[in-house]
Amino acid sequence: MQQMDDFPFKDQGRFWLLFLILSFGLLWLLSAVLAPFITGLALAYLLDPLVRKISSLRTPRSLASVIVLLLFFILFIGLIVFISPIIARQAVEFFNNIPTYVEHFRSAITPYFQKLLGSLSPEDVQKIQDAASGHIGSVLNGAQKIFLRVWSGGMAVIDVVTFVVITPIVAFYCMRDWEVIVERIHALFPRQSAQTMKKLLADFDSRLSGFLRGQLLVCLCLGAFYGLALSVLGLNFGLAIGTITGILSFIPYIGSSLGFVTSVGVALVQYDSPHQAAIIAGVFILGQFVEGNFLTPKLVGERVGLHPVWVIFALMAGGNLLGMTGMLLAVPIAAMIGVTIRFAIHWYQLSPIYLGKNG
Repeated sequence: MQQMDDFPFKDQGRFWLLFLILSFGLLWLLSAVLAPFITGLALAYLLDPLVRKISSLRTPRSLASVIVLLLFFILFIGLIVFISPIIARQAVEFFNNIPTYVEHFRSAITPYFQKLLGSLSPEDVQKIQDAASGHIGSVLNGAQKIFLRVWSGGMAVIDVVTFVVITPIVAFYCMRDWEVIVERIHALFPRQSAQTMKKLLADFDSRLSGFLRGQLLVCLCLGAFYGLALSVLGLNFGLAIGTITGILSFIPYIGSSLGFVTSVGVALVQYDSPHQAAIIAGVFILGQFVEGNFLTPKLVGERVGLHPVWVIFALMAGGNLLGMTGMLLAVPIAAMIGVTIRFAIHWYQLSPIYLGKNG
């Protein structure tokens, strides 16, 4: 990486600060309509390596883009037609049975709470109940607001016309012109620092592509494993719980934790036996062992540089600020910030401030 004397921060700082402010302002103003376009761009980014591989066989890039896009949507539609109805039916049944599970859980823990509260005065018991009710209400209201914000921002994505028409068109043109787009971005870099910025962009692309493509494969493997294992064990709603757990595994720790709690809770109600619940818990322990020791190191790699906590924060912040558009942009922006911070640290370690040199 070149010396920082070649990178004119002082001359360009105001320009880039203004650029970032204007970019965020446009994202905020257009967040309701950007989601399908960002989805198409993300799809093109993920599928570009396959397009390049087919193009290397003397196939025109336009034809290669059409082939890859058709294969993707055939697979996607096939999954929707054959698997989605089963998952949707199980999910609806599960949500309809939530009151039963809550009542069963309440009945199970009531004796323990009665023993605990028996040593307290009626006034203290009432204070605890009021405080608990207030906290539960706040949590539910907050969750509802976040859900409605994400839903309202993501309506453009799930709209049938948008999905069928706009996203594939954007994906096709981005895949077809990907190399041209990259060249034009490179041409816009300031000439004095163009090489440094190209290296930064290459580092960003390496980390982002490694995380996204690898994590999607991990989610696919985990969803298939959990869904199949829970179904074979006869757990109610096993396919839905396992598949959704796999999808949510894109968010580190969150998906597996929710899947573990949900499946063990359903097992306790369904079997009324801790042994069966322990077997279900063992499925998730095995899944996490395989993910941590084999899937993630092989498919994602150890050099991606996106810490799980950083990913969780980015997704939550993006969803809260810009809804679905923010969640789609969260991981790329997190990767970009990470690359920039590492570059800033490298610059700092070359500077007189760190080395203690004058001039």
